[in-house]
Amino acid sequence: MSEKSEIVKLTSAEISAIWTTYMNINVVICFMAHFIETCDDPDILAILKESNQLARKHETELEQLFAKEKMVIPTGFKVEKHVVSHAPKLFSDVFYIQSVLQMCQFGVCYTYSEPYHFG
Repeated sequence: MSEKSEIVKLTSAEISAIWTTYMNINVVICFMAHFIETCDDPDILAILKESNQLARKHETELEQLFAKEKMVIPTGFKVEKHVVSHAPKLFSDVFYIQSVLQMCQFGVCYTYSEPYHFG
């Protein structure tokens, strides 16, 4: 008996969700670049750096999914183009950590296998 494998194409809703997630991750990476550059609190800075690493890992996973599905990777937002380095600090460190908490609650700063937990 021969086994048949069927390749199922993604639906437009699934493609839209992946595209939106990728764009959101790109924005988070841009935020993190500014937050990390201007953060004064070493404890908050450590969390920002770890969150940035997780967001970049998530970005890579999404890019691999686009490639696997033979889809064009969206241009997205790039730190080099959309973040002004050495810009003055815009917000407090407390705002930074609150922003990370919100991003985690929306599922942006974690990978599928490694949810991010504070504490």
